[in-house]
Order: sequence, then structure tokens, then C-alpha cells
Amino acid sequence: MKTSLIVCSRNRAPQLRTMLSRLDLAEMKAFGVELVLVDSASDDETPQVMVEFARSCGIKAQVFRAPRKGLGFARNIGVEHATGDLLCFTDDDCYLGPGYFSAVTEAFGSGQVQYGMGRILHFDPRDDQRLAGAKIDQTSLIPPGTMLPTGTIQGANMFFQREVFTQAGLFRADMGAGTEFACEDIEMGLRASIAGFTGVLLPSAIVFHHHGRRANSPEALATMNEYDRGRGAYYASALASGYSDVWLLWCATTPSRQSLPADVLRKLEREFRGAADWMAHAAQAAEAEPAPPAREEAADSPPAPQSSMPGTLWVRAADAARLGAQSMTPLLIGGYDGSRNYGDLLQCVAAASSYQMVGEGLLVGIVGKVGAFAPMVEDVRKGFPKNAVPVFFSESRSAEGRPDLVPLPPTSGLSLHFYGGGYINDNWGRDRRKMGEAALALCAASASPRLPEVIFTGIQVSPGAEAEAWRPWFDAALSIGVRDQQSGDIVRSIMAPERAERVVFAGDDALYALLCAVPARSPGSRRIGIHVSRAEYSTANRQARVEQIAALVVKRAGSGPLSCDFLIAYPDDHVDETGAADEVHQAILSRLPAGMQSEFRVRDLYAEALTQPTIEMDYDLVVSCSYHIALTGLAAGCPVVLLAENSYYGQKVAGLFDQDPGAQLHLLTPGAALPDIHPSVQGSSDLKQLGLAQHQAAFRAVAAALGGRRQAA
Repeated sequence: MKTSLIVCSRNRAPQLRTMLSRLDLAEMKAFGVELVLVDSASDDETPQVMVEFARSCGIKAQVFRAPRKGLGFARNIGVEHATGDLLCFTDDDCYLGPGYFSAVTEAFGSGQVQYGMGRILHFDPRDDQRLAGAKIDQTSLIPPGTMLPTGTIQGANMFFQREVFTQAGLFRADMGAGTEFACEDIEMGLRASIAGFTGVLLPSAIVFHHHGRRANSPEALATMNEYDRGRGAYYASALASGYSDVWLLWCATTPSRQSLPADVLRKLEREFRGAADWMAHAAQAAEAEPAPPAREEAADSPPAPQSSMPGTLWVRAADAARLGAQSMTPLLIGGYDGSRNYGDLLQCVAAASSYQMVGEGLLVGIVGKVGAFAPMVEDVRKGFPKNAVPVFFSESRSAEGRPDLVPLPPTSGLSLHFYGGGYINDNWGRDRRKMGEAALALCAASASPRLPEVIFTGIQVSPGAEAEAWRPWFDAALSIGVRDQQSGDIVRSIMAPERAERVVFAGDDALYALLCAVPARSPGSRRIGIHVSRAEYSTANRQARVEQIAALVVKRAGSGPLSCDFLIAYPDDHVDETGAADEVHQAILSRLPAGMQSEFRVRDLYAEALTQPTIEMDYDLVVSCSYHIALTGLAAGCPVVLLAENSYYGQKVAGLFDQDPGAQLHLLTPGAALPDIHPSVQGSSDLKQLGLAQHQAAFRAVAAALGGRRQAA
């Protein structure tokens, strides 16, 4: 069982630094534990503390930044990016006890429990003992369907199997420290219980809480008041969700049949205020979204994907009016839902361009998550076709602090186009499925409910339960374009046999964009293009990987001179391209023969893709840990070395070799011998033909969807 530890922090760099220094890295390494650190929009040194620790800790560690504060929102970023099956959560003022991961792994290894909490002890006896403690004396189970009293699940020491989030949804983004309602942990626990999961209270998994608020200090009292408001909001949220029996739990927290003292009355006052504020918040959200009418389906409709807990799709008010005037609005649902990056931009432009050929003025919605997608809106306007508008997705009925957004109105005029961007099995795939479910809910709520047409292009699939979850979508699809033959075989094995002919090999969505934008390289070029990022390195072997890359570049340079471009694919630098480039630069300089001339530049490929009609790749060699930069080099006819860390790249590359066996592409894994590279003198015509075929296949699927809709009308 793979385990991830998720720690979120906001503006508490000193506490975080101490917390991280007390992690038992040897135990984490022994159990293969991944560390996921999320900065909750801090304006102190918290991000630097996280990055420095991740670079030096010697275990797999990832760092992410939430664009706004809110602990529930930050925890969701951790959940979305963690790769573990078991997700453990603690806080930046807590220290994990000895044998923590041994205890948790043993408890969850049997598969009998799916969520729970461990013991929380106070580290400093001078701290107020009323704050965030849990003195669990023996292991006990929480049966499915149990209504949970407050305190049963506390964020300082809680754990969830990933399947809980898949079936019950993520943390509420409008709850948690940094919002009005500090109760995201117990609210998530209640939803896990109601969804049918079994919980556990585990005394052997110990966390020491070092909150630093002295007994009866103003800081301690303020925190207790915040907890009281959160307690009321939790009970109110349960009532608002239809769980009226939670009222009995609330009543049980106060003395019965006696007059209440002033301190209890004040506590109840704070709880009632928290409950009232939550009810007002929930009412405002409910008023913004009308209840869906009953849905009718034709008798011959294919099995429909289900929408059990749909989120909300949002658009700008001006775009809502434009979308409402169209008879059909394709929604592109794909990988463009994280920080800005070159590959996702290429894929989205290529997918959207299919619709320009279909009809003048047809509007295309490009879907992305509110928090991550909002900063990219201006890029969307500049880089995408003029018929594209951004559509924002949230997992709740909240626009997450965006007053300029309005819910996309119910409509029967949608088609859904899932385009490439990572495995559909992983976090990206789960996000895309949730976006599709939100679109289904809009179709069901329209005046004339009907299923939307569904199209897939450029997807990649690996075996597993997550792929099985896509079965109803595959069965309902008009066309399924896959990146590689292995993905096609998996999809055919999942879907209904009579629909298997709809699966076609179409390569990566970005290929068409490269076909249009990348000319053949100039013969005789001696420059080398390098793209590296610390996020792609195996952390434990980073220095060895840096030396391997440097040796490859120096070998290719021969007797010199050496000219290198460090390529930028992520303008937000959340994968730390800058730090990785500095490391590789220094390693190259240390290996150059004395007196050899060298020149190093930085080149922003993302900006060029937005602003330039072509992408020149005049390189004697391209070395990249980005698959799409590697594709760009191949399209220009450059020899390419792809820095492959796992089978994900191997599967995609196998698909390329199926169509272009002459491609000058080499996979370089950590510790492998350096490849012998022979120059290619012209662009890869096979690769460009594959891009053209992919685009034509997507266009045929779009035309079929429109034709079916118009014929039905």
C-alpha cells in the first residue's frame, strides 16, 4: 500500500521548519511514504521552507501552492496531487510519534477500515490542554452510517483511503482554517461514514501537538471560540444535507434538565452563530442553482454515465449570455486544469481548433478548475481560438471567491470532448470525470433533458480500477481516440464489445498544433536545447541524474564550442525549472575541457507558443523531461533524448514508434548508459502525418456529433 503524508501550512514558517525537522525520514523511506507539502497562499517564508526541505530530505517530496487561503481548499490540492492509496494528514505544529507509519500501514493493510484518526497528545504541558487533543485508549471501529460527534475526526492526525475521496467527494473548500468555518475535517469524516465506509480510532498512531498557546491565554481563548463556531457550522451543514438526527448529537453536548451556566450559554451562542452563518452561506449557494427537473431518456439510449455528486460549472456573465444563444456548445475537458504549462497549451489549442472547421461563430467552452484555471484566463484569450471561452469548475456550489462568475445555465445543447493530458486513471482523470458529471447535471436540468454526445481524443489509459470507472463514458462515446496501442487494448477490454470499433489510434492531441507550428530544423545547427525540472527527478538520485544529463550534453558538444538553451515550459516555475537548470548548468561547466567556449541562454517556449506563429527548433540535440518538448523536437527533425523516470513515458513513446519507427528518440532512465545519437537531417514526415490523421479523426467525430444533433432537431 502506497502512503502519502500531506501537510498544509500558512504563514507559520518557524513551526513548519521544526515540524519537518522531526519527521522520521528513515521510517518514511522504509515504508515508501511520499511527502506532499501545500503552501496555503502564505506571504512569509513558508514556501521557501517547503522547497528547501523537499530538495534535501532524501525521500519523494512534492511542493504545491494554493492560490488562496483556506485549509479545506489546500488539503484538496494535496489530495489531488498525492499518488498514495492511503493519505495521512497532520498539521504544521504537530510531531509524528515513533512508528507512526508502521501503525497506520498495519491498521489499513487488512482493508477493513477506510478512514480514521489517531491519538493526539500535547507536546508541552504548559499549552492549553483543551485545544485539539484526542486521548484514544483502545482501537475501536466506527460503523458505516454513524453520525459523528465533533472531535471524532481531527485534522492534526487523520487518514483516509483514496477511495473515500473518489466516492464521497473532497474536503469542502469553503471550510477549514482561513475560512469562517473551521470544521472541514469532521465534515469530511461524516460524509465518509454516510457513504458507507468504516472508520477506526487508532491509539498506536500518535501525534504530539505543539500549538504553543498557553492555558487561558488570549490566543487559546480565541482559538476555542473559533472551534465553537466551527462546531455549530458542522452540525448545521449536516442538518442542511438532510441528516436531522445530528440534532441529537448537538443536544447531547449540553447538560440536561438544569439551568445552564454563563460559560455554557456563551459557548452555545458561538455555536448558534456559526450555525446561522453557515445556513446563510448554504442558502445563498442553493439559491444560485435551481433544482433539476425529472430526467427522461429515449428507450434506445446507451447506458448513461451517472452524476452522483456533481460540482458546478461557472462562466463569466458576458460569456453566459453568448453561450446561451448557441444551439450547441462543445465543452473541452482535459489537462488544462493545473498551473500553466506548454504541453497542456498545445493540446488545448489543437483540440479547440477542430471546432473552427465546423461552423462560423460556434462557441467552445474550455473547462478548468476555478482555483488553478483563473490565473490562465488571459492566456486563454490570447492563445486559444477566438471561438473559445473559459468555463470554470468547482466541486461545490461555491465560486471560490470569484464574484464575476455565474453558474452555467441548464442546457440540452452540450457535447463533451475529453482530450489528452496525463492518464485518465490518475488525479487528472478523476478531475475530468467530475467535470463531465457536472455537465451531465446541466443536461438533466434542462427543459428538454437529453444525453450529450461524448468524444475522446488523445487519451492514455493504464490497467486498474480507475480505468474501470470510465466504462459508462466509453460505452456512451461516439469516438475514442487513444495515444497508444496499449491504451486502445485496455479501453476495448473495458467497454461493451459491440462498441469496440469506436476506439481508434490517434496519437497525442498536441501533434496537430506541432504540425502547424514547427518547421524543419536547419541542417548544421550546433545548439543544444535542454529542459529539466526538479519535479521530474527521482529525489534520492537527483545529483546522479544531474551528472548524467551534464555528461550527455558535454559528450554531444564534442570539441566545442558549446551553445545551450535552457527551455521554459512552466512559466509559474512550480516544478522548479530554474533550480534544476542552475544545477545542470554548474555540472556542465565542471565537465567542460579547459578553454572550451560556452554560451547559455534561457528560452520561454510557453510564451512563444502564445505569441509566435511558429516554434523554431534549430537544435543538434534536444534533452527534455517534458514529453511535449520532446515531440516538438521530433517534429522539427531533431535527435531527442527524453528523460524518462517511469513507465508513463515509455507507454506514450511506444505509441510514437508504432507510427514513426525512424524517429530519432532515445529514452534515458536514471543510471542508464548514455545513448549513441546520430543526427537527423529533416523533419519527421511520419510524425506530422500522424498529427494530421489525429486532427482529421477529431474533426470527423465533431462533425458526426453535430450532424446527429441537427438531424434530431
